[in-house]
Amino acid sequence: GADLRNTDLSNTDLRGADLRGADLRYADLSYADLRYADLSSADLSYANLSYADLSSANLSYADLRYADLRYADLSSADLSYANLSYADLSSANLSYANLSYADLSSANLSYANLRSANLSYADLSYANLSSANLSYANLSSADLLDTIGMRFKPLQVANAKYWITIFDDYVQWGCRKMSFDEVKSFKFSDCTAKWDENEFKPNKKMITEMIRYYRAGK
Repeated sequence: GADLRNTDLSNTDLRGADLRGADLRYADLSYADLRYADLSSADLSYANLSYADLSSANLSYADLRYADLRYADLSSADLSYANLSYADLSSANLSYANLSYADLSSANLSYANLRSANLSYADLSYANLSSANLSYANLSSADLLDTIGMRFKPLQVANAKYWITIFDDYVQWGCRKMSFDEVKSFKFSDCTAKWDENEFKPNKKMITEMIRYYRAGK
């Protein structure tokens, strides 16, 4: 790949650029337009990508250790198998991004938008998820050891009609975000989606039993 170490590429239009395997260590890519760019297997460690537009970019297998990605737009980007350990992703937009098998250990994801992101099998150990938006995120088999910003490891139920995730203080049940007390009072007649009453009852019972177990652990 191209040797672009320490290069100033800030505010540059790199839409659709082929940067596969490029050496971009310590490069300044702040505010760059990298939409649809191919950065797969690129070395972006210590690079400045703050405020960059990386939406729909390919960053699979990229090395982003210690990279500055504050306020970057990574919506719908492919970050599968990427190394993002110690990266600063605070306030970044990662909605619908593919982060499966990514290494996010000790990364800063505070205030990041991870709505509908795929985090399956990702390593989030010691990551900071304070105030991050995890609505509809897939955290199946993710490593959440000592994650900051969550008092307890989220519990997930996949074999239900809608994906269910129980966080510290609320439940994400399909498209609805509810407090524990709201789940208790939630009735079949409150459903806006098409439900079979025989499906709804066991789902609610399962969630309430998990909440009871969860609260007991506190």
